[in-house]
Amino acid sequence: MKNRVRRSATAAIVGSLLVACGGSSATPDDASDSASESPLSAIFGGNESPAESRRKQIKQEELVAQCMKEQGWDYTPVDYAAQFDDGSADADANLSQEEYGKKYAYGVTHNYELYELPYLTGEGEPVVDEVSSGDGGEFSDPNGEYVNSLSESEQQQYYEDLSGAPIEVDEEIGSEDETFAPVPLESQGCYGVATKEVFGESPFNDPEVSARLDEIFQAMQDDPRLKDAEQKWVTCLREIDASYEIPSPNDTWSYMSKVKAELSGQEIVPLDPATGEPVGGAGDEMWSSAPTADGSGWAFLGEPKSIIGPALDDLRTQEFALWNADQDCQKQIGLIKLRKQVEEDLADQILQEFPQLDKSGGDG
Repeated sequence: MKNRVRRSATAAIVGSLLVACGGSSATPDDASDSASESPLSAIFGGNESPAESRRKQIKQEELVAQCMKEQGWDYTPVDYAAQFDDGSADADANLSQEEYGKKYAYGVTHNYELYELPYLTGEGEPVVDEVSSGDGGEFSDPNGEYVNSLSESEQQQYYEDLSGAPIEVDEEIGSEDETFAPVPLESQGCYGVATKEVFGESPFNDPEVSARLDEIFQAMQDDPRLKDAEQKWVTCLREIDASYEIPSPNDTWSYMSKVKAELSGQEIVPLDPATGEPVGGAGDEMWSSAPTADGSGWAFLGEPKSIIGPALDDLRTQEFALWNADQDCQKQIGLIKLRKQVEEDLADQILQEFPQLDKSGGDG
C-alpha cells in the first residue's frame, strides 16, 4: 500500500496565525500591529507587494520557457496577472487590514460574488463552458495551440518535462505513522527548477525542519496567554450576540462559510478531524469544507443554489455584524498586540534555530 499523504501542521498553522495576527483589521493606534509588519510574514513570504509578486512570477515563467527550450519544446511565458486582473485585485491587495475589513469584512461575501456566483445559474448548476478572467474575458493559454498540435505521447513527455512525472497517491487512508516525503523541486520539471531559483526551497520540504517547526508552532498555539485571551474573546462575542458559537478568533471565516452554505441550501454535516472527510452523506456527492482551527469544522454537501437579492444582502449584513463585533472584542482584550508579541517571540526562536530562513540580508 502506498504511503498516506500526511499533511504537515506547520503550513496550516502559519496561515491561521497570519490571518489571526492581521486578518482582523487594526485600528489606527494599532497600525504597527498589522500583518504588513508581521515577523512571521517576513520569514515565510507574506510581506511581499503585489508588484514584487508579479515580477517574480514573470521571472519564473521566463525561466520555465528557457528550460523547456533546452528540452526541445516551445513554451510561451504566461503573465497570469495580466490575464486575470482588471485592476481591482491590485487595488485591494494594497489596502491595509483596516481598509480591507471596512470594505469587505472577512471577504466571504465579496469572494462569493467574484468567484462563485458568476458560475452558478438560478438552479445552482455550474457553468462549465466558459472560464472568465477578471476583465470579463476568457483565459487564453498561449501554449494551448502548440500542445494540442503534439501527439499523445509527446504531450505526456511535454508535461513531464514541464512539471515532473505524475505522483501516485493512494486514496486509501493509511496509519497516522505514515508520512509523505515531498518531491524535491529539482524533480518537478522546469517549473520546479524555476521555482527553486526564483523563490528558493520551501523549509516545509525538509521533513526534519518541518517536524521541528510543527513543534514550535504548536507550542505557540498552546501558549497560556493566548488561550486565556481567546477565551475572553469568545465570552465577549457571546455577550454581543449569544448566537455566535465560534470557538476562537481564527474561526470567523469558517463560521461565515457555514452561514453562506445555509443560505445556499446545502446540507451541513460535521468534518471528521482525523480524516477531513464529511461524517455522513452519500460519499460520492459534491461537497466542500470549512475546517476550524482545531481540525474539526463543517462539510457542505450537494450543489449550492445561487444566493441573490435579499439573501445576498443578508449574508453581507451578517458578515459585517460579526466583523464589527470581532473588532470590538479584540480591541477590548488587546488581542492584536498580544499576538504580535507572541509572534515576535516565535520568529526569534525560529531564526535562532534555522538562520537559513532569515531573509533580512537578501532580496528573497
